[in-house]
Amino acid sequence: MKLRQSQFPREWEIKKLGEVCTIRPPKKEAKEKLNESELVTFLPMEDLGILTKDFNSSKVRKLKEVARSYTYFAENDLLLAKITPCFENGKIGIARNLTNEIGFGSSEYDNQYAWSRILNNVNDQVFRGYANKRDGFSIRCLKDYEKSIIINDVTVNEGQPLEVPISVSELTSADNTISYQFDVTFDNTTLEYTGNNIIGTLAAGGTVDVNTGVAGKLSVGYITSTALVAAGNILKLQFNTLKADTVTLTLSNAYLNSTLISNLIPGTIIVKDVTPPTGAVTYNDSDVRFADALTITATFNEPMLLSNAVKLSLSGAATLANAEMTR
Repeated sequence: MKLRQSQFPREWEIKKLGEVCTIRPPKKEAKEKLNESELVTFLPMEDLGILTKDFNSSKVRKLKEVARSYTYFAENDLLLAKITPCFENGKIGIARNLTNEIGFGSSEYDNQYAWSRILNNVNDQVFRGYANKRDGFSIRCLKDYEKSIIINDVTVNEGQPLEVPISVSELTSADNTISYQFDVTFDNTTLEYTGNNIIGTLAAGGTVDVNTGVAGKLSVGYITSTALVAAGNILKLQFNTLKADTVTLTLSNAYLNSTLISNLIPGTIIVKDVTPPTGAVTYNDSDVRFADALTITATFNEPMLLSNAVKLSLSGAATLANAEMTR
């Protein structure tokens, strides 16, 4: 049944869906909670129920195996398949009992089949179905394939060095890509640039130059005599971490040969705070008699979460055992 707005109670407000809920929460939530080797729930499309809120998926994978290519969700999130025909079939569910309260989903039909779409010039209908993965696939683009340069996300502990991979989408021999250049901006209060590395990347064997003349900006140039082919890393930037924070590395003025690249994907760098807070205990009087009131104050060098109770224990003439202090 479809209601018109005039049929709603007067006290109801009309809101856009994005104003009352989060659609496609960011993957950085998972990376802030777990390290890349920890396990998460993996939900293939076939495990998602049809017109039922419950589903059961016992499959798990390491975070690093799914974080880049699959869709992130968390405990108690509402899942809705948007791919045709799963949407029409009512593929929905509520994420519960996830491993480490985090999950990632796949839009594959199942382990053997993948969804297919066919569009031809005879009519404007899109034919939908699925085919065995062993049959392979063929893509015919309606426009030229848009190349992209990507800064990969990295999570590291405060005080530790890190290496940030920069990768490129598929390059073919026909592209004859022998050079690239781009600018990278970063927060130099959190990260300190120390060098670069192209060993083990598509660009190995070439020459790279990085200009650091502007604070918080790297101007990168590269050239080689052999064309770069395939998709993958083309450079690794190296940094020291100066403090705990979450910062973004962004790309600009990017070229492959003389072709301007507009599809530039920034990267998120999460520097975890691993230094325990320090605290000091003071009191308002040094001479205390029986029945006197004494105020004891605990002061910390950084804000403490309200969920972390501060408790005090005393021994001697007066005793306390794990008494929670007021804020």
